[in-house]
Amino acid sequence: MLRDRLMDRQVIVRDEDGRYRLARDLHDLPLWQLQEWLNDEGELPTNVSETLPAWEKEAISLLAQRRKSTREHLNTPLAVLFATKTAEANAA
Repeated sequence: MLRDRLMDRQVIVRDEDGRYRLARDLHDLPLWQLQEWLNDEGELPTNVSETLPAWEKEAISLLAQRRKSTREHLNTPLAVLFATKTAEANAA
């Protein structure tokens, strides 16, 4: 559940009244990070052993390239996304 993942990552917390509160500055939370948390992606190995089969080394390399590309495309902080939507709603 989204709420649980955000609580686990200390993005939101529950106060003593049971309300959910923002616990992190959304300027410091890019969209790619949220996407990775929601997809529950594991970490890729950083030191690829020479003993691995060629196909596995290639798979790790391709996954790393895809992750880098995704992060570049989704590098917008969540605060910017919310500000854009808020500005559009206020203009309407």
